[in-house]
Amino acid sequence: MSTWKIIPIMSGEFPSFEKSGFTYLRDSGKKIKAPIPVWLLQNGERNILVDTGIGDLGLVEKYHYPVIKHDLEHSLRSHNVTPSEIDLVIWTHLHWDHCQNVELFENAKFLVQKTEIKYAISPMPVHRKAYEIGIKGLKPNWLEVIDRIEVVDGDADIAEGIKVFLHPGHSPGFQSILVNETYLIAGDNIPLLENWNAENPLESIPNGVHGNLADYYKTFQKIKEIDAVVLPGHDYAIFERPYYD
Repeated sequence: MSTWKIIPIMSGEFPSFEKSGFTYLRDSGKKIKAPIPVWLLQNGERNILVDTGIGDLGLVEKYHYPVIKHDLEHSLRSHNVTPSEIDLVIWTHLHWDHCQNVELFENAKFLVQKTEIKYAISPMPVHRKAYEIGIKGLKPNWLEVIDRIEVVDGDADIAEGIKVFLHPGHSPGFQSILVNETYLIAGDNIPLLENWNAENPLESIPNGVHGNLADYYKTFQKIKEIDAVVLPGHDYAIFERPYYD
């Protein structure tokens, strides 16, 4: 089986984020610093990216939150890969902080769940800003590469050693990525390690931003059944190791 190196890369940071935004109804008023990561997957032949992080700093700070932006292109080059060498981007979901910078990846195809792209086009009003749609002055960055988007409908094998799972929770069409049958990039379904209770998944804490909670708890159970090491979406703990394999 092809073995992938899984490299966490910082695309930016939230310097002061409302913690209850990650931990549903818990720690309201507490501010934390949180990373905005992307994941580089390499097997010696291919370069795949999971999520593309934050882009235009001016728009981000005007319509969303104060952020610290990192140079994603420079970070990729530090791992001996240029953006043009990325042949596939897998988006966990289409919230603004996960799908910008598309102009960097001129040779990539972009993979997203059918359910997610349908919802991103017409979300509930409370979610419009997260998807940057229906807001004057904003246009979803992913629309710039609409001709290169490939849609997957449910669980699917993407490459040898990489599989995606439709895991609705944080968003209706959220997908987790299983790599090497060992690590699950769970992203914003499990934003912090404290969200996840591996012994009893039904005691896990949902993200403060979510769609259907019944679906979310089913997803927690599915994550447990996969029986992989969970890599969270906004926790500095993922950077304690330079890579996973």
